[in-house]
Amino acid sequence: MNPHFNNERRHPGDIPARVYARLDSVEQIEEQYLVIGIDTVSADSADRFMDRALSADWSLGDLIARQRPDGVGEPPRPDWLGMYHDLALGQLEILLTREEAFFAFGPDVFSTQSSDWLEIELGPGLVGAREGLFYPTLFAEALSTPVGRISAAQPSLAASLQQAFSMKSWPRHSPDQLGPYLQATQAEIWAVYDIGQGSANGLLAEGGPVTLMHDIGCGVYRNAKTRPTGLVLCHSGPAPIILSHWDTDHWAGARAFAPPGDREVFLQRTWIAPYDLTIGPRHIAFAASILEAGGTLVILEPGAWKSNPIVLSDGRSLTLIQGSGHDRNGRGIALEVTDRSPHHRWLMTGDVDYEYLAPHLASNYVGVAVPHHGARPMGAKPPRPSVPYARLAYSFGPDNSFAHPRAESLAAHAAQGWDLGAWATAHDVANVAGGEVLATACHAPSSTHLRAAVIGWQWPPVPKPLPPCGATCSAALHQS
Repeated sequence: MNPHFNNERRHPGDIPARVYARLDSVEQIEEQYLVIGIDTVSADSADRFMDRALSADWSLGDLIARQRPDGVGEPPRPDWLGMYHDLALGQLEILLTREEAFFAFGPDVFSTQSSDWLEIELGPGLVGAREGLFYPTLFAEALSTPVGRISAAQPSLAASLQQAFSMKSWPRHSPDQLGPYLQATQAEIWAVYDIGQGSANGLLAEGGPVTLMHDIGCGVYRNAKTRPTGLVLCHSGPAPIILSHWDTDHWAGARAFAPPGDREVFLQRTWIAPYDLTIGPRHIAFAASILEAGGTLVILEPGAWKSNPIVLSDGRSLTLIQGSGHDRNGRGIALEVTDRSPHHRWLMTGDVDYEYLAPHLASNYVGVAVPHHGARPMGAKPPRPSVPYARLAYSFGPDNSFAHPRAESLAAHAAQGWDLGAWATAHDVANVAGGEVLATACHAPSSTHLRAAVIGWQWPPVPKPLPPCGATCSAALHQS
């Protein structure tokens, strides 16, 4: 596994002088300021990787194509996947005004739609440098570095990078081919895990084991401090993982919350994920780690779609909805679960705004995970709560750098009839909301982890102070 995914201390000498990069994320933190996240790989390590891959004439797509739904296939050659260990990966963050971001990255920066490959110079003595933060691992503290020239990669280099670090050759599946992977799922209870500034949800069988996950993320990089310590998520069964989209805070919990004696247990699962040509080398290397651990990758076809209902082993049904947006968040995969009564539904959104799911949504839901940790909503109104029982889940980290959840998100849901309890008037998320809200954290002065919450179908499930699966995890369910 690449060391970027481990929790190791790194040092200033780990900052490369020149990197190849792709725009990875853009977050507005104040009215005029954006945090630009850039997915990087050192130029030296990428050049060596591309030389070896070209001479071997193979790609990750070749390995993925050999997988079968039963998880049996030709084992990957260790020397192939071992090549990803040597990539010097990193995350670079720069704080810019909107005008500076426009001139540095072009008009696509505001939707993170740029598929361009960049070359960036880092280190002291660079002309016209601005300060940036470089993260050599998911969970390490940032290293300060001057950021010099940011330029588009030459066309021939960009083509080689795209061949080496993209999904272009990966086989894709129709969402209506997912039955064999998901039919064993049971959905008696929905668990919303407190994992910091990120998203992780589990569908639980009666009695407790997790049978499916929608995201398995956590706080990373500047929000690594929001991650709870000592948490081990339920790993008592081979629950598949549906990845809503390729943002790091939606998959990094697979490393952070695995048991110490089995660090690859979540990588060994079936991962169902969207096709995305904008992701960079870090996400590709993570996908390689899934294959190396013996896991299965099922990549879904692009486009805005809604799957046919998949009947689960407990008689409920599950539907996947891929958003109609134009960026990674807006094209994410949401999950709708329907109880045996078709009027009772749950909705897990990931970072997909209601705007991009609107044509497929019901008018009301028993449970809703608020999009994008409570970021500013787009245009569409949220669905209404079911009566007499409903729960609205906010997954965010205490004192996160993006000030999620935003007051606009709270107001939009309150306007649709959701009871926000103590958040209803002052929007003060330093308090426990109560009402119909289940939040995973409180902001300063409380700065508190509220721990995992559970949602039922007709009434609040009884919280379980011990892990419901009875295994060695620590994911007790404290809120309902």
